Amino acid sequence: MRKVICILLTALLGLSSCVKQAETDVFCSLSLTAVMPDGSNIMQMTVDNTLPGNFIRNVNTMQRYDFPVFVNNHGGPLRVRKGVYTIAFDALARIAESSGLVEKKVRFVAYSSPDNAIELTGDSADVELKLIVLE
Repeated sequence: MRKVICILLTALLGLSSCVKQAETDVFCSLSLTAVMPDGSNIMQMTVDNTLPGNFIRNVNTMQRYDFPVFVNNHGGPLRVRKGVYTIAFDALARIAESSGLVEKKVRFVAYSSPDNAIELTGDSADVELKLIVLE
């Protein structure tokens, strides 16, 4: 009887560790860093997630993820399923300049189509978003 209990306990421990390992292997922790062309610090940047042209989208599943609010150039981390992603957005960036807080419209399109999508296949990814300032 003790042998059976030991075998069952060992099997249960093995199965529970496999489930946890498989769950963590499926997702990537994504951190985003927004970079202005002149290197200025973005105090805050918001992306309107309701607009169809603003997206973080898995190319295979078409699942969309909302952008976080960026503070001091950083957004995230987001928990996304590992895969290939398209990323594009227009946003409003608030930048501290000598004259005070200035709002600028910015755009990111470097990963906007499946032809130039980014692979997020590791357990974590830090993606640099080189912004374009819109006039």
